[in-house]
Formats: sequence, C-alpha cells, structure tokens
Amino acid sequence: VRVTSKDGAIETGVQITDDVSPGTVAIPHGWGHRGGWQLANRPGGANVNELTSNAAADLERLAGMSVLNGVAVRIESVDVPV
Repeated sequence: VRVTSKDGAIETGVQITDDVSPGTVAIPHGWGHRGGWQLANRPGGANVNELTSNAAADLERLAGMSVLNGVAVRIESVDVPV
C-alpha cells in the first residue's frame, strides 16, 4: 500500500488485524533507507519518518522532535510487480 501524509509518502506491506482500533494505522519504525549506504539499503523497508515534518513550526515543543503519533494519513493500494 501507499501511505501518504501531508509531508510525504511511503510504500509498505499491509496486515489487517483486530489488534488495532478501527481507523488506526500502526507502522513499526522500519529501517528503510534511501541514502547511499549499501549495507543499510540492503534490507529495504519503509522509513516512517518520511511521513512526518521536520519544519521548526511542526516540531514537538518539549523535546524538539518530529511528532510521531497522531499523523493523519491516507491509504491507497498500489500495483505490485509480479
């Protein structure tokens, strides 16, 4: 699926479960990379940080970090190459 927020988008697998409240998306912190590091890129995965803003006005005020929960997203199916 493609997961899109106002700040970015990632593509990842999906599993539907009753373990999460309806209307909720849970994405574990994956270690997906798009940089130039061959070893880090090898496992693949999606980087959930791509969905968050790093603009100063959007940072969590106490710690100065990106807000990592309560991020509104849209889910779309994508074609998977065979």
